[in-house]
Amino acid sequence: AWDLQNNSSEKTIEFTVDDTSEIRLSQVLNYPNPFYDNTRFEFMDNKYGSVLEAVIRIYDLHGDFIVELIGNSSNGANLPEPINWDGRNASGAIIAPGIYIYTIEVRDDYNNVTVQQQKLLKINK
Repeated sequence: AWDLQNNSSEKTIEFTVDDTSEIRLSQVLNYPNPFYDNTRFEFMDNKYGSVLEAVIRIYDLHGDFIVELIGNSSNGANLPEPINWDGRNASGAIIAPGIYIYTIEVRDDYNNVTVQQQKLLKINK
């Protein structure tokens, strides 16, 4: 490296990449939120190059299960493909407008798991 006076310097940096480290998620969201007929779930992670499995479970405010969505990231990026949802429950019926809770559980090849919880809002058109 050179400074502004054209003086050079050399340094060595050593680091270890720990593939078995815990998964950290950021920017967990669904968009659009609120939504009418479709929304997509997105997140960023710290596991660049790893294949991750994401499981999203949606519940109503009483804690009753609505649906489970599963997505796998195999693109090697730390921004996996969004997971789309059409606002239907596990039986295929369109859910009622209201506030819902979802958990996103992300697992890597080393069985590291992280879970986050968020809210989403379904509205009438």
